[in-house]
Amino acid sequence: MKTFMKPLNAFIIVISMISLFSCSNDDDVLILPPEPTTQELLANKWYLEKRVNTSTTPPTTYEANDCEKNTYFDFNNDGIIIAESFGLNGGNCESLSLESGTYSLNNNEDQIIITDSGSTQIVDILTLSSTELVISFNTTEIHFMR
Repeated sequence: MKTFMKPLNAFIIVISMISLFSCSNDDDVLILPPEPTTQELLANKWYLEKRVNTSTTPPTTYEANDCEKNTYFDFNNDGIIIAESFGLNGGNCESLSLESGTYSLNNNEDQIIITDSGSTQIVDILTLSSTELVISFNTTEIHFMR
């Protein structure tokens, strides 16, 4: 019996070691989080960087000054948008307007439909990332950053 137990013990030890140090095929698979949706990327505040008039040749760029860079669009997850614009008044940076409305995305998620005070505006999304939003309205591109 002792002769049988020695090979059995050795076999169990070898199997245990193999099991302990073996690798499964999925060890090298990196599971990435899903890409954020357009709605998720759009959510929260976007601050004005510049406006580009595309009707001129070449297009005319208006860089926002330090005060105007406080201007923002705040897209809430519940479909509410808040927009506040800032400008200089007698050398002082002041809020010029604060408006709210609702917004939604079209089916292709390449346009934002904004409704406020009974009027509706549709703006094209030209660029949308976690740090940059560029929208187009008529002949103006508006660039926002986070």
